Amino acid sequence: MRIKNTYENCKTLIEAGRTMDTMLDMLSLFLMVGAITNDQYIELTGMLPVNDLEV
Repeated sequence: MRIKNTYENCKTLIEAGRTMDTMLDMLSLFLMVGAITNDQYIELTGMLPVNDLEV
């Protein structure tokens, strides 16, 4: 069994509609600790539903 990386796991959750209110915060944290790249962060945040992006 292949273990998915952080980016693949987040992308799978977002595509399945299984996001939570803290998803944007979690993606920011993953970016800060180097678990995802800046390009991956931009892609994943662009996939989030609009209501998850409200501040």
